[in-house]
Amino acid sequence: MKQIQKLLGCLCLCLLVFLVANTESSAHGVAYDILDSSHGVGFEVRFSTGDPAAYAEVLVYSPEKNDVEFQNGRTDALGRFVFLPDTPGKWRVEADAGLGHKVRFNVDVDESGIASAQHTTMETVPKSLKAGLGVSLFLNVGLLGLYARKRSAIKKSAP
Repeated sequence: MKQIQKLLGCLCLCLLVFLVANTESSAHGVAYDILDSSHGVGFEVRFSTGDPAAYAEVLVYSPEKNDVEFQNGRTDALGRFVFLPDTPGKWRVEADAGLGHKVRFNVDVDESGIASAQHTTMETVPKSLKAGLGVSLFLNVGLLGLYARKRSAIKKSAP
C-alpha cells in the first residue's frame, strides 16, 4: 500500500512539473488574427472550433508601462477588439474568454502606427502536453485497477 502511495505522489509531482514546464502563450484552443485597420490595431479572438470568443475580457499594455493597463474592455459579439496605440513599440495584449480560454500575444507598432504580429495557428495545445496527459490517464487507470485488486484481496483475507 505504501508503494502505491509513493508511486501516486511521484506521479503527481512529475505531472505538476510537466505542466509547469509546458506553459504556452495560448491555452485551451484560443487563437487570434490581426485585422487590417488604418485607424487602430484590431484583432479577432476565436476558439479552436472557429467560433468567435464573444465578449472576452481584453487587457492592453503599452511598451512604456507594462505593469499598468493602457486599455481594457471586451471583444464584441464576433470576437473583435480595436485599440489606438499612442506610441510605437511592442504592445502586450491578453484576451480571456473564461474557463482557462486565454491567449497572450505581442503587437509591434511602428512609427507610422502600423501594427504587425505573428499569427497563431489553431494547434494551440502542445503535442508534448497532449502526450503527457494521455500517458497520465493510462497510468492513473492502471493504478486504480491495482488499488482495487489490492483492496479486494485484503477484504477476502479478513475474517
